[in-house]
Amino acid sequence: LAPVTVGDGVVRVSFYDEFNGIAGLVARYQGEVGYEASYYRVRLLKNEYAATPKYALEKVVEGVVTPLATVEGPGFAPRQWHVVEFELRGGALTVRFNGKVLLPAGRVGVYTRALGGIMFDDVIVAP
Repeated sequence: LAPVTVGDGVVRVSFYDEFNGIAGLVARYQGEVGYEASYYRVRLLKNEYAATPKYALEKVVEGVVTPLATVEGPGFAPRQWHVVEFELRGGALTVRFNGKVLLPAGRVGVYTRALGGIMFDDVIVAP
């Protein structure tokens, strides 16, 4: 996780999925240990996964995940660059994927599962 604390602002990252299939962002992270931490998470799944929803905005409190908003439909295409952005303004949370608003509705970071095979680039945190 980035050592930057963000109240209101935007976190944006470009990502390229080689073989992982899951990408996302973490914001307003509080806590020292992952399973005891609380944060908001944007979770994106690739097209090929049977699991749904493909896009989710989730609140995690001490390891318990609560979906706040989801989008059904095709996931992201692997082996190409995408941009995901998470805007936080007070209680308003907005997720954009490749420039399109996807999900309106601490600290920041990028997210994937521990398998590896995904590259992140151009992480931007701005007020």
